[in-house]
This record gives sequence, structure tokens and C-alpha cells, in this order.
Amino acid sequence: MDAGIASEDNIEWLKENKYPYIVVSRKRHRQFNDDETVVVEQDEDCTVKAQKVIDSKTDEVLLYSNSIQCEKKERDINHRFTVRLEEALKYLDEGCISRGG
Repeated sequence: MDAGIASEDNIEWLKENKYPYIVVSRKRHRQFNDDETVVVEQDEDCTVKAQKVIDSKTDEVLLYSNSIQCEKKERDINHRFTVRLEEALKYLDEGCISRGG
């Protein structure tokens, strides 16, 4: 199931009706431990790693993946956010000291 329709209610319905399922998670926090990963694919440009985790509360199997390209993309997004926030704060700061700001 795509993350867009993988609501808790939909997943619960699948469990109640005993359907096996694979869902793209909506969760942003990943429990990625580099020591427990397996290299799934590797070439000169990218390395893709995966980690299997069993959730003790739900007994679900979670598969986390990570790649160098994904890490770079996340760093770039965070950098853009930081730059925009700093620019907005600087604009507000300059407005506070100017007349009519």
C-alpha cells in the first residue's frame, strides 16, 4: 500500500481481515542502525543498505532502507530550510530596528 492510503484504520482493517500486507510507512523517524544493515545494491555512484527490524509491540516486520543519495537529498533539504529560516530571521531583525518596521 502506498503511504497515502496507509492510515492506521486501513492497516487495522487488513489485520482484522487477516490480509498480509506491505505498506510504505508514514513515519518520519527511522530506527536505522548502520551496524545491522545489509548492502542491497552497490555501484560506483550509490550504495543502498537495508535493515530488518521486528516491532516487539505489533509483531510487524519493518524494513528500513538508506542510500547515499537519500542522505544527500535530506541534507540539501535541511540546508535550504536553514538558509530560508536564517534569511527570515534576519529580515525580522532588520525590521525591528528600522523606523516603521
